Amino acid sequence: MKKHVFLYLGLALLPCLAPAQSFPANDATWQGVLYSFIGPVPMRQVLCGDTLINGLHYSRFYNYTTIPGQGDALTYQLALRVDGERVWFVYMGQSQERLLYDFGLQAGEEITVDYVGLPDQVTLQVDSVEVVGQGGGAYRIIHFKPRNGISEAWIQGVGSTLGPINRGLIAIDALGELHCFRKGGELLYHAADEVECAFEYDCMLTEVEPEPQPGAAMQLFPTLGSGALQFTNPLSESVLLRAFNLHGQLAGQYGPFAGGQHSFDAGELSPGLYLFQAVETNKNLSLQHFKILISRD
Repeated sequence: MKKHVFLYLGLALLPCLAPAQSFPANDATWQGVLYSFIGPVPMRQVLCGDTLINGLHYSRFYNYTTIPGQGDALTYQLALRVDGERVWFVYMGQSQERLLYDFGLQAGEEITVDYVGLPDQVTLQVDSVEVVGQGGGAYRIIHFKPRNGISEAWIQGVGSTLGPINRGLIAIDALGELHCFRKGGELLYHAADEVECAFEYDCMLTEVEPEPQPGAAMQLFPTLGSGALQFTNPLSESVLLRAFNLHGQLAGQYGPFAGGQHSFDAGELSPGLYLFQAVETNKNLSLQHFKILISRD
């Protein structure tokens, strides 16, 4: 696993990252990699489409995953809302806002945020703040004090150098690294010349899209852990969960789970990344996919 990473900020950061743009409001993609004990795993995210929660406008954040033998799939994970210098997120099927970013931080300040997809919190301490560009083309870069030898920065208009929702996440066996960022199809951030920014997504936006179908509100978490998992099934039909390894082989099957919240143990799976497929029991219909990293203490 790659133990030390610091992404330098190259000329691909264009001056259209204006001060008022703390984070993209829509039509954006991130490309990177998750380093773990099984090697590098592609990390691709999409911000596309609007939704309403408690009367407020949010944008939809998706994970983009290639399922072996099945093709590409978008998994609706979060709703994001930009409010000045702060960015808030809401889990699917919930209404409580949690803080994702605060781009108004100053040197020496601390911030405590919830991990995304995990029940714990992390406290980050600002080491320095850098302002790049001038006038309407200026943007802030917040550098945090290194932890476990790993450096992280938040780039105004882009997000964390660990990945858009991985801020603060530094685990022994999982470390994200942001490579590329596009807004409206235009490449605005490129971490290193040797990295190919090949991921694009054509976001066909509407003003306010309808809420996702009930199956899209399924939740499986934590995304990183020892195998003790929580599953929420909002459907009236029972659902099976099938775990596939990166070779596309069926490694485990769990359930069926009726509607509601359930706990189960997938600890017999060997450490590694698994793609969980939710299928309707009676129809064998694929409903949703989840990416889960099984680790050991």
